[in-house]
Amino acid sequence: MKKMPRRTTKTMSKSDQVTPRSVQYSVIVMLFLLINFTENVSCGGNLTKRSLKNTISCIEDGRFYRNPERPVHKMWSNAECSKYYLCLEGEVFEFKCSVGLLFDVTRQICDFKSNVDNCDITA
Repeated sequence: MKKMPRRTTKTMSKSDQVTPRSVQYSVIVMLFLLINFTENVSCGGNLTKRSLKNTISCIEDGRFYRNPERPVHKMWSNAECSKYYLCLEGEVFEFKCSVGLLFDVTRQICDFKSNVDNCDITA
């Protein structure tokens, strides 16, 4: 009778776990590759960069941030607090948190309103 191999379960080490930071790092890497290696690829017009080069300033390369162009005296809305931007090599890309989540600038993640203390919102 042939022995079946024993099933083993692997416990995830801390380095194997998926965290918001690792997901954001993956997004940065994918965008970097997209920007740098698709210039000469013909995609039949299906691939477009969602760059906001002319509307939002690049304030820090490789870091997520909120819109630096908005008036300082205005209160933030939920829509504004859920948007965030990433600058890579001078090009600015816009992202939006999932419904019900706001972007936390300090922790660089989208989280529930009750956990985000760096966005004073009107409602």
